[in-house]
Amino acid sequence: MPSALCDKCGRCLEGGLVEAGGKGPPCTVINGDPCVFCIKIAELKSKISVTKVHLDELEAELSRVHTAANAVHDPFHRLPVELVTQIIYLCGTDPLKYPRSTWNVQPLSFGNVCRGWRNIIYNSPTLWTKLDIAILHCLNNAYSDNIRPNFSIPRLWLARARALPLDVGIRFICPTSQLGYDEFEELYAILREQAAQWKIARFWYLPRDMIRLWFSTPSPRIDSILEKLTISVEDCGDTSEEDDEENCILLAHHSPSNICLLHFYPSFVNLDWSKLTSITVKPYRFCFQEIYNLFKTAPALHYFHVSCRRVEYIDVLFEVPEPFHHLRLRQLFIEVLPEPEEQYQFENYDPFNYTDSLAIDKLLRSIRLPALVSFSFEGRCDLSSSPLQELFRESGSPIKNLTLSNLPFRHDYFNEEAILDLFTTTPYLEALTIKQSKPRDEPCLTTRFFSQFASTTSLPFPLLPSLQTFAYTARRSYPWTTLEDIARRLQLGPLNEVELEIIGTPDAWEYGYLPDYIDREIAQRLSASSVKGLTIKDWPFGNDFILESLRVNRGSEEGVDEDEDVLSIASSAGNPAQDKSEVEGA
Repeated sequence: MPSALCDKCGRCLEGGLVEAGGKGPPCTVINGDPCVFCIKIAELKSKISVTKVHLDELEAELSRVHTAANAVHDPFHRLPVELVTQIIYLCGTDPLKYPRSTWNVQPLSFGNVCRGWRNIIYNSPTLWTKLDIAILHCLNNAYSDNIRPNFSIPRLWLARARALPLDVGIRFICPTSQLGYDEFEELYAILREQAAQWKIARFWYLPRDMIRLWFSTPSPRIDSILEKLTISVEDCGDTSEEDDEENCILLAHHSPSNICLLHFYPSFVNLDWSKLTSITVKPYRFCFQEIYNLFKTAPALHYFHVSCRRVEYIDVLFEVPEPFHHLRLRQLFIEVLPEPEEQYQFENYDPFNYTDSLAIDKLLRSIRLPALVSFSFEGRCDLSSSPLQELFRESGSPIKNLTLSNLPFRHDYFNEEAILDLFTTTPYLEALTIKQSKPRDEPCLTTRFFSQFASTTSLPFPLLPSLQTFAYTARRSYPWTTLEDIARRLQLGPLNEVELEIIGTPDAWEYGYLPDYIDREIAQRLSASSVKGLTIKDWPFGNDFILESLRVNRGSEEGVDEDEDVLSIASSAGNPAQDKSEVEGA
């Protein structure tokens, strides 16, 4: 390499190419010789490239060592892949920690842990069988018209599920006038590619225009495994008769066994009802003629949930026993919806008298179902016990499950003696659920209910010897009297599961305080009872005392048997860290 010469004196620059504050040698490229600076830059780049290759090799080696170390340090990686997949699936589908609305992010979250987890997640079809899609619209956004949804994600998601059964849900959270039909037609085409794999299909707030777009054209029948179908139509008021034919759904499936129609009518769905075992109907207006026709073509139906604002419509349904002579209904759920909130503005309006008690009595007297074993009624009304007694007596098989919800239990509505007589006709009752309504200004009279329901004898439920599960929901008005009465009668006998729930907020406790002896008495009753599971939801007090009492009374100092009783208390006051505690006592 030629030596660098000074451009002023012509001497050789021994100290380097460029000295501080001075100029370098002139470029010699024009003379045909290599540039000194270019040669030096090429040498430095060559050395850097060699160093980078060596650095990449070191990083790859470090990654391999990290992977080997994780396999040794983390026993999770030593488990079989099938077991790891099942653990991740159970963690992600916990309804308490991960509700359905957040399941879509769980496989991606688990895949972010490390490369080993990511490989397991991406190659586990069971983790990709649930897909919820929310159709949104960017309101008040000037650029929303230029935004197109990316449907490659659901396509890839469903492809990873391979041939496993799918749980697919679509929720429309946007006005009908702002829907892009081309995009949603593309989405439906993606879903129909795996239509034979649908096990659960849910369409929430489906616009009526979208019904015509998706379901108006008939398609060839396919052999599917569809078990549950939910169709909820966009809430746009009542429908007219001329729209019935236009909204008919022609699914390319055989009949599912469970159908839920919200704001929809059975006549709109063109299916074979012969395999139907469960149906929930909540229309705008009650269509008893359609239900008649449905009962005649659904011999396997065993669960029926009907919901309506006017009980007279439901009464008409059961007035003629013809459609029921061949039915083997085992579970009946009648729900009387409250009137709209606008009704509260009228003068002299009684919020308790939502329904006509005479119509309810007539309805219950009309039900003749020989196979009925579970009956649930929900609605604020004057529900006397006489028709319930007739319902229990007329049933060929004894009713074992009774649920009464939203009953006001006021002085002028509640007849303790009649309710007490009611349980004389249900000696085989195994599960009882009482849910009190939440009146605006009325105090809770649940103490009177317990005083009549429970006996003063040694047996807490002498009229219900077979009762195993008891769930009770109360309001927080005057709570100390309610809980005191519960504590005095908490000898629970043969019960296996007890659930108590106190509704409201801590502000409702402004009338006084709860004496400590109630906590003490509850603990003593529990320690002496044979109950195997007790759940107290929304517990309004600090739970230290009652939990400590259970530990002492049940001999936890001598040792705890993990297979024995469990107490769960959900607290709404005190230390947030103690909001939910579980104690296992011998």
